[in-house]
Amino acid sequence: MVSPHIIPTTYEYSQLPLRQYKERDNEVGSGVKEIRISDDSGAFRIMYVAKFMDKIYVLHSFQKKSQKTSTKDIKIAKTRYSAIINQEKL
Repeated sequence: MVSPHIIPTTYEYSQLPLRQYKERDNEVGSGVKEIRISDDSGAFRIMYVAKFMDKIYVLHSFQKKSQKTSTKDIKIAKTRYSAIINQEKL
């Protein structure tokens, strides 16, 4: 379910400044976070949820094409989030 976009792998999660995180609770779902990565090749985003025991789900990763996150990208993350919530209820 992960997007085929190539995300730079030279970033250490624990070393990202706080300004490179964003809460996505209101747009996607409870507990959803976004990591923001920018480098010479562009701006990238990774939406994930880590509120389940021993699991981190990557909902969507993509390269930003405009200032605002597209409705399409938010919808993809929401759809995947809903599927995970339903799966976790089982």
